Formats: sequence, structure tokens, C-alpha cells
Amino acid sequence: MADYVEQHLQDMVPELDDLRRKNIFNEDEIRHVVRRRRDFEYTLQRKPGKPQDYLNYVRYEVALETLRRRKSVAMNWRKRSVSDWAGIRRIHNVLRRGAARFKGDKRLWYQHVDFCLRSGSTKTLNRVLLRAVKYHPKEIHFWLLAADRELQQGHVAAARKLILRGMRCAPKSVKLLVEFVRLEAGVAGQLLTVKSLADEEEDGGEAAAAKATADVWAPSRLLLRRGLTRLAGRPSDCAEFVVACADILQAAAVKWSQTEGFKDFAEALRQAAADRRPGALGASIEESVVAAWSEVSDSTAAAVWRVWWTQERNTCVTWTQVTAAVAACGRGAVISHIAEVLAKEMTKDGPDADESGSALLQLASAPAAAEDPDAALSLLECLSGGIGSASGKKMKAAYRELLQRSAETHPRHLRLGLLAGQELSEGGAAAAAAAAALLRRAADLGADDAAQLLLATGGAAADASSASGSTAAKGRKGTAQVSALETLLRALGPGQSPTPLVTSFLAQALAQGGHPEFSRCCQEVRKVAVNLWEAPGLRVELLAALLEAELRVPGSAQTTAEVKRVCANFEELLNLLGEGRSPHAVDWWLRYSSFAQRAGSWEGVSGVPSPSDLHMRALRAVPDQALYQERATRLLQGSGA
Repeated sequence: MADYVEQHLQDMVPELDDLRRKNIFNEDEIRHVVRRRRDFEYTLQRKPGKPQDYLNYVRYEVALETLRRRKSVAMNWRKRSVSDWAGIRRIHNVLRRGAARFKGDKRLWYQHVDFCLRSGSTKTLNRVLLRAVKYHPKEIHFWLLAADRELQQGHVAAARKLILRGMRCAPKSVKLLVEFVRLEAGVAGQLLTVKSLADEEEDGGEAAAAKATADVWAPSRLLLRRGLTRLAGRPSDCAEFVVACADILQAAAVKWSQTEGFKDFAEALRQAAADRRPGALGASIEESVVAAWSEVSDSTAAAVWRVWWTQERNTCVTWTQVTAAVAACGRGAVISHIAEVLAKEMTKDGPDADESGSALLQLASAPAAAEDPDAALSLLECLSGGIGSASGKKMKAAYRELLQRSAETHPRHLRLGLLAGQELSEGGAAAAAAAAALLRRAADLGADDAAQLLLATGGAAADASSASGSTAAKGRKGTAQVSALETLLRALGPGQSPTPLVTSFLAQALAQGGHPEFSRCCQEVRKVAVNLWEAPGLRVELLAALLEAELRVPGSAQTTAEVKRVCANFEELLNLLGEGRSPHAVDWWLRYSSFAQRAGSWEGVSGVPSPSDLHMRALRAVPDQALYQERATRLLQGSGA
């Protein structure tokens, strides 16, 4: 072991002498470098070794080489010598030794490839990639990197052979199949460029032109068919392959759409997408995979349908015909996607805007539009955006009709119910009844949905109370809002925060009645928190949200009674947090101290705890006293907790 290490150190002597001669490093720095390298070399020789040891060595050498380059530039050394390439060579040597010892560790191989790319070691990169695919033949990225290097050097045949070898090791790899199609499409573009240049030659170009008259898109079509055959039993991979081929075709169509064989390639892709549309599978799909195609994800289904209607539109098929096929498939994600596409087309000038608007109206009237709530919401949003267009009346009528059908089809859907209550009801008692019905059915709500329902309930109640105008009606309205708040808090789904709900409730109170109404509603929220004794986690979050609102609203808690109420909320929250056992306890102790410090300086306010007493209580309560003292010091210095 020692002999091996000393041999490596002896090989460093010319480099170190050169560094000393150039005055880049002094004697002490060179001795430090030698000592560190000796330690690293002995670490590499231990058994059993670890790949991280090689990576640590490389990290040190990269930092040393960066320092050497910076000093060399600062000293204006222009003539290259042995020290200028010795560092790069040593890093390559360490990485090569690590990959040779731990052949199965892909991290070392990728690290070596990355360093070759960063250092510009192109020849070494080719050798590293060829060794990497030897030991990791099923690692697709190594094959792709190796083929890309050959292509960058202009070796098309070598790149094609590498991809073919990779496909033998991973015959159902989507990435290899896609890159093979991309390669052949690029080759076709090069051949067509040669042909166009040859046609421009006045003489000597006839032979080249005759040679290039063959169908250059035939290999791409062949690869498309073979890829679809190999991926026939894997719907998600097959859909990804079709979408990637569509992107390749679209890029090539910019310049070569009128060339021989290109339309056949586009037709083959259109037929492939048409046969594999979830919800409208063609006869070429085997019965054994029909069920698998029907279970693909919504994003995959929308992507395949997008490829199909893009190719259909290229063949002058109208949006109305495309929309009829989409509505028949019954996939909500596809309907949502094409609705967004049609809405964008409506914003453009030209005849396509009117056609896309008619197609959107046709889609909204289809029975499938109301079957999926998310698709219905997307369609309603697109229709509302077109109300200001030339066909605004038709859009508004379609909007109301679709909203009514969707709300009737999905009576328990919160957002549809909210929209229906706002748009379809006549206001007053009808809106209040609709909001109350949604409130009774509320369960497993999201935080934002619960806040929207609370605002709708409050708005309907406000309309009803303003219509009656009596003080009793206004009191019933406040009681109904508090009851709705508690009901919605209990209806929140698992993991949902009550903060948006409490914020909406208090903001509504502040907007309607100012600080007096805000203070009253804060007391109501605290009463609701007391009623949630069986849900301690929700109760803690509710009190935290209440304190957040009280501390943020300017002008609140300015009297002695209000300050005592806020302090009581702090005490209750810290008691529920176990004073110091919760990870959030430190934050709330600091905020309590900050509030007490501010409130103690207000004129006419008494009964505020002393900040020093709170500080001593916090030191006894929190387990991480160092963290608390650090943040408390910053708070006292005015930088905030």
C-alpha cells in the first residue's frame, strides 16, 4: 500500500516543481498539498473502500485546480507548462480508478462524464462513455450521451449504430426509440438540404440530385411503425412515443412539409394517434390492451387527442368536426384541454375565431360536458371569457344552461353549487337557501373551498337581512355566520388549514363593521375554538390563525380589555402547544414577548405581562434554549424574531 501511494506522490514532483518555479504556491502551501494528497491516497487504498472517498478527492482537486488557474491568470502566466494540464489529468485518473473499482456505481460514471463536459476533454469523454455502456448496458442515458457525442462530431453512422446497440439492450425504451426517429428525421433534413443545393448548381449537380430523389422519410415511417409495435402493450409509453414523434414532425414541417414522403409520414402519425385515442380506440388495438388504454392518465389521454386533432386540422378538418369527436369520447380532461385551445383560438383574428366559438358552443351543449365537474368548470371559465365577444349573448346563454345542467348532475359539488347559487338564483331568500343547502352537505372540504362557501353564506345572509332591514334580522345574520364558521371548520378535510376560513370571516367582519365588529367576531372565533375541544389539533390551528389576524390588523387591541383578551389567547395557545414541546412554541413565545413589549408602551393600557417575566418563562419551557436566546437577542436588537 505504501509503495503504491509513494509512487503516486513521486509522479507529482514535476508538477509541484513547476508550481514552485512559477511562484503560484509557496513552500508551505506545497507541503500542505502533498500532505492532503497523501491522506487521500491512503484513504483510497483502505478496504473496504467507499465511492465517496473518490468523490471527496475529486472535490479537493477541482478546488485546487480552480485556485491554481486564478493565481496563474493574476500573475499573467501565458506560456503553458506541465502544471497547466497535470491537475486535469489527475482528476481524470482519480475518477477512472474509482469507476474501475466500483463499476456498478453509476454516480462515479456520471461524475466522470460531467467533468469531461466541463473541462472540454472530448477524447476522454468518448472513451468514458464507451466503457460506461459496457458496464451499464441498460442505462439509457449513457447510450444517448454516446450517440450525441458521435453526432456532434458528424459521425452519423456511428451514432446510428450506438442507438441500435442500445435498443438491443433495452428494446422497449421510449427515449431510445424517440431519439432514433429524431436522428433519422435529421438525416432526412440533411439529405433534402443536399438535394436543394444540388438543384441550384448549374452543372455537376445532376448525379447528387438523382441520388437524393428517393423517399428520405421512409426510415422515419419505418421506425414509427416498429416503435408502435414494440410498445403496443404499454399504453403510457406508446402515448409518450406518439407525442414525441408529433413534436419531431412539427419541427420538420417548418421547412420540409412539401417534400416527397413527408405527407405519408404525417398521415401515418395521424392514423397512429387516431387508433390510440382513449375513448375512441381503433380496430388495430388488441383486445388485451383495450382496458389498459382506458385507464391511462388524464394528461396522457389529452396529449394523444391533441396530436390527433392537430393532424386533423392540418388536413383542413373543421373545429366543429373535431369537437364532435372529443365530446363523444367522454373524457373530462380531453374536453377541458380542447376548451382551453378553443378559447385561445377565439382571441385571434380571422375566420378561425368564429369557427372556434361555434365549436365551443357545440361542446358546451354536449351531454358529456356536464358529466365531469372539472371539465364543466373549465368550460364555464372559457365561456365566461367569450361573453364579451361578438357572440356574447349565445355564450352567456350557453354558460347558464351548462351551469344549470352541471349543478343538477353534481348536487354535492361545492364549486358548481356556489356558481349556481351566485349566477342562477335571484338573490335574497333564494341565494340564502342555496348557500344553506350547500352548507348542510359540506364534507371533506378544501381550505379555499370552505372560505368561498363562507363568503357566499355571508353574502346571501347579508342580502336577506338588508331586504328585511330589522335589527333582529341582522342579529340572526351574525349568529348564522358564526354557526356556518363552526360547521365549515368541522367539515374541513384531513390536513386542511383553517387559516383561509378564519381570515375570510374576520376580513368580512372588518369590512362590514370596522374594528368594533372585528373585535366582536374575534370573540366569537374564540368561543368556536372552545367548542372544538374534541379536535385539539384543529383548535390549535384556529387559535393561531386568530392571533395572526389580531396581530396583523392595525388599530386592534388598543384598549386594556382587548389587550387582556389577546394575552389570554396567547396563554391558551401556548398551553395547548405544551408550552415548549411543540416546534412552533419558540415562535409564539417570541411573538408573545414582542406583543407585550409593544402593548406596555401604549397609553392607558394596563395588565400586560412583563417581557422579562415572559422571557424567564420561555427559558424554562422551551427545550432548545440556545435557539430561543439567539432569536430573542435579535428581537431585542430590533431585527425581528
